[in-house]
Order: sequence, then structure tokens, then C-alpha cells
Amino acid sequence: MDAQNDVDATADPVDLAASPRGDGPVAPDGPPGAAWDGLLRGLEEKVAGLVENGLTRLGNELDTANRLEAEAAFAAGHPDFAELKHSGRLTAIRRDNPLLDEVGAYFAAMLEREREAVAARLEEASLAAEKRTLESLRSRRLAATLGQGQGAAPDRGGDPELSEPGRFGGMNTVLARRLAARRAAAGN
Repeated sequence: MDAQNDVDATADPVDLAASPRGDGPVAPDGPPGAAWDGLLRGLEEKVAGLVENGLTRLGNELDTANRLEAEAAFAAGHPDFAELKHSGRLTAIRRDNPLLDEVGAYFAAMLEREREAVAARLEEASLAAEKRTLESLRSRRLAATLGQGQGAAPDRGGDPELSEPGRFGGMNTVLARRLAARRAAAGN
């Protein structure tokens, strides 16, 4: 057998393709064999690493381009997005909640706006309900003054003085006469 192809399993493994100075593979002297295989293996690993790094970088660039494209499409559908992004509001929301990305921060800002709008509508509804309640109390007082009992609405159709107070001197005159009649009946 050839001395070059003999392998001594008891000997320490030696990387023949590595330089004694540690600066990378070195071309071995002599005919092809194990030394050349080591050199090729080292070159293959280096090329594989370069290719992997290049593909990773390219994948990152592609992801960034896709993200920018998706962001532009989202911004086209949501005009407030660009305004909030440029005003720094999205950054502030993301700073408060680091789990959010820009789209999540946008929806958080929209939720905040909607809460403010609902609070304003509730305030308006509260004022309208208060106004209706006061009007209801006024009408009950008027009904009680006119003698129709607690909470009853005035029946203006049954009493000619109330249905046409203008013929009897006006509403104030009619009410004053009724109040005087009540006082007289009560003995006051």
C-alpha cells in the first residue's frame, strides 16, 4: 500500500490544511490526497459561511422591504397613521408599552381617541337627560298647581280656561284665579 494513503489511528489527528501560524488553509505540497481533502473541506466551510451570511443579509433586506411596503399600504388605508407617526405619538405609546409595534401603537391611539369621543357623547347624553328631567319636574309642578295631582300631565283639552287661556286674560291670570280659589276653599 501507498505510504500516503496509510492512516495511523493511534496518532493524534493533524489538520494538514491549517497553517501552523493559524491564518487559514495552506496549499499542501505533494500529490492529491488527505491534505487536499482537508483544504477543500476548509474552503467549502468558508464558502458555505459566506453564502449563509449573504443569504441572511439578503433575507433581512427583503424583510425590511416587505415591512416598509406593508407599512405604506397600511398608511394608505389609515390616513391618521402617518400623522401620528410624524407627531411622535406612536413612539410615545411604544415607549410606554414596548410590546407594541407601530401598528399596535396606532390602534392603541385610535382606542384612546374613541374613548375620548365616547366620554364626550356620554357627557352630552348626561346633559340631555338632566334637561329632560328638569323639564319633567317643571311639568309635574305645573300639573300639581293646576290641580290635576302629582305627576299628571295637564289636560288642556278638558278645561276651556287652560285650553284657551288667551280668552280668559292669559295663563298667569287663569293660574292666579285658580290659586285664589284654592286658598279661599282652604280657608286661608
